[in-house]
Amino acid sequence: MTPVSVLFFRYKNTKQYNPATATIPRAYIHFAAPGYDQTKQPVLPTRIEVEEVMLGMAYPSGQPIKIARSALTKEGRFPRDVGIVRLMNTAKNFDFLNVPEEYGNQSKNSFYAGQLGPFRRYVDYAAADAYYKIGARGIRRITCMTAPDQAIAVQKCSYSVVLNEAVWAEMSFPDFRVNGGLSFAEDRVRAITETLCKFVKCD
Repeated sequence: MTPVSVLFFRYKNTKQYNPATATIPRAYIHFAAPGYDQTKQPVLPTRIEVEEVMLGMAYPSGQPIKIARSALTKEGRFPRDVGIVRLMNTAKNFDFLNVPEEYGNQSKNSFYAGQLGPFRRYVDYAAADAYYKIGARGIRRITCMTAPDQAIAVQKCSYSVVLNEAVWAEMSFPDFRVNGGLSFAEDRVRAITETLCKFVKCD
């Protein structure tokens, strides 16, 4: 798998470069914004400048989705634990990772609904269930689009983690609330993060 060098930037009046870079095997990359869509541009340049990049990754192998699916379907099985991982400049939507009080709860669209282990749970009218962990390694935020009593095993939630001061990742895989709880989420995030840290220098 040939590598693609990724340089993250953001727009704030002018184009500003982020100190972080990533070197990602080409087979993982599904989409990068702005300007790169592998369905329309099958051969990506060896160097791209983006605000975010989407990777397809299987669990637990850490393989690119297209390779994992090909291998498993040949065996008559189809992988369930596959998902999209977004790598983003921390300047892009970083407040999204902070609990509502930390950024003023300006929208007044969520309210505190108790604890789940180390996470504060909020009922959010934009995302039915949101869980935040403050200033810690590992998962920082989990977002599920249904209430717990409506969760189903095949539905996916988003799990966000900070890789370093310049890059954060959002992962999508099955709903932890009906698949073994927080340990299910933490195991998958840990395994996916280990693969990501081969591409990005993690703190």
